[in-house]
Amino acid sequence: MYLLCRAGNSATEPYIVGHNVLRSHAAAAEIYRKKYKNTQGGALGIAFDVIWFQPATNKQEDIEAAQRAQDFQLGWFLDPLMFGDYPSSMRSRVGSRLPKFSPSESASLKGSIDFVGINHYTTFYARHNSSNLIGIVLNDTIADSGAVTLRKF
Repeated sequence: MYLLCRAGNSATEPYIVGHNVLRSHAAAAEIYRKKYKNTQGGALGIAFDVIWFQPATNKQEDIEAAQRAQDFQLGWFLDPLMFGDYPSSMRSRVGSRLPKFSPSESASLKGSIDFVGINHYTTFYARHNSSNLIGIVLNDTIADSGAVTLRKF
C-alpha cells in the first residue's frame, strides 16, 4: 500500500535522506578500516530488501522502464557503493533534486563494502509510464522512475 505524504517534500526529502545514509556508511566504513579492521579482521557489508522488476511486455520502452525501476530501487544505494555515484537514469530524471557527492565522498563510497546481501521476496512487472499521470499525482521517487509497476502473481 502506498500512502501519500501529507507533510514535507516527497520530491526532494527521500533523496536527501538516502544521500545522508550513504555518506554515513562511507564515514563508518572509513573509521572501521582505519582503526579496527587490522585487529578485528571483520568485513563490511550491507543487505537490501530488493524487489525485482520484469518488463511487462517485450517492448523496448517497457524493458527500459524495468531497468529504471531497478535503478530507483536497488541502484539508488548499490551504484554509489560500487561506482561512487547514482545510476545515470536517476541523474537524468531527477536532475538538481538529486544531491551530488563531492569527489572525496565518491571515492570513500566506491568499494566501501566487502559483500552485499539481497533479500528478495517478490517480483513486479514494469511498464513505461507514458501518461505521466503518476508523476502529476505523486511527484516523488516512484513518479521519477517513469515506470508503472504491478505486482506479479
